[in-house]
Amino acid sequence: MRKAIILKCRQGSRFHFGEFAREQSTALFHTADYIHSDVIFAAFISSLAQICPEKTDVFREYFQQGNIRLSSGFYAIEYNKQTIFLLPKPTVLNISPTDNPKKFKKIQFMSKGVWEKGVAPDKWFSDDSPCISPNEKTIFLKEEIGSDALFPLSQKVDIQKVKARGAEDKDNLYVQTDLILQGNENYAVHWYFLAETNLKDEDEKLFYRIIGLLAANGIGGERSTGCGNIESVEYQDFEFQTNQPSDDQVALSLVFPKEEGMNVCKYYQTKFRGGMCLGLEKRLPVATALLEGAVMSEKVKPDVLDFSQNEKKYWKYSGDFFLPLPLSFNP
Repeated sequence: MRKAIILKCRQGSRFHFGEFAREQSTALFHTADYIHSDVIFAAFISSLAQICPEKTDVFREYFQQGNIRLSSGFYAIEYNKQTIFLLPKPTVLNISPTDNPKKFKKIQFMSKGVWEKGVAPDKWFSDDSPCISPNEKTIFLKEEIGSDALFPLSQKVDIQKVKARGAEDKDNLYVQTDLILQGNENYAVHWYFLAETNLKDEDEKLFYRIIGLLAANGIGGERSTGCGNIESVEYQDFEFQTNQPSDDQVALSLVFPKEEGMNVCKYYQTKFRGGMCLGLEKRLPVATALLEGAVMSEKVKPDVLDFSQNEKKYWKYSGDFFLPLPLSFNP
């Protein structure tokens, strides 16, 4: 059974999800809009190494063989004691015809209900639309969230900070970009990600024990500056049924494809991941990932890329969490 793992957050919680930067001096200038699956994987392995270091290689194999599958972390909206899950807009929709292209292109996430019902893009903003867009980033079914829903999702904010250096150092200011969860009194904004496991009972219990530590440890970068706080972790079964699914699959995690696997990739966007600086002239390797929402003709196998250097373990998770693309989403 797929589980939705909900990371409950307070309104105004700050997060920093680091992005690749060519220059170390600009590394904190950018943050992702949501939690990529490699960040969740890294948080899991880091917590596992603290509690049961002898199990890290065992669990790496679980991820590599598909015994554990994780999606990326997306937004979950709490409304009227119900949780509405947002999913990434499939990349193929970027070439769909629509009467409102400017508004349409700004949509990054759609609700689980919009995906399941396969509401075609040309119906999203029509006069008789079953959908509502409570902010420029999202689209929902009216029946999920109300016909007059209006709330902000998240906002990026630049914060000036002071480096921990001596007072004589004049160049001690820097800017950090944080992502702030918003919402309002009626709509609470949280995070969630999806998990599937096929483990022995002992390791299944350990898996959920480690996941529970996210509330204590937080997630993402710059936690010493107040980022990454999670109030609690909750679990829900995640049932999913798409009306008239096509044969194509949509990735819900980052995928680091091998060259021979690119022939199944149909519509996608890419992003550099990794490259953390280890010193003035050293940095960890960089890899190209297909972003969540990539459309493929078939599912690809999971992998854990090993870019370890000397004593520094550095693994990157290439996920295989997919949902079927509705026929109505095809151009």
